Amino acid sequence: MRKIVFQGTVCDLWVEQNAKRGPKVRLLDARTHALFAIVSVDLNDEPLDGSEFVILSHAENEGLLEALVEQGVVVRTGRTVQRGGQRLEVVWMPERVEEVA
Repeated sequence: MRKIVFQGTVCDLWVEQNAKRGPKVRLLDARTHALFAIVSVDLNDEPLDGSEFVILSHAENEGLLEALVEQGVVVRTGRTVQRGGQRLEVVWMPERVEEVA
């Protein structure tokens, strides 16, 4: 499983592939295996390519997008979507990450 550092914590990148809605992505604490951060959000009405997803990068996830870009996990698409009062970015994974289900 790929290791990611976010907010000073080493995390495992957990990915469950969904061809119709893009990957479901979470960060798990690498030491305790507890859920550390929900990375992606499922927007049923948003058309996405197979490796694209909408990233949650506000509130407790502030800085997550930048950390994942810096560590080569995701690439910005330049697209955003509206969810409630938030503008969220659509990103894609340039390489397939080992799926864990």
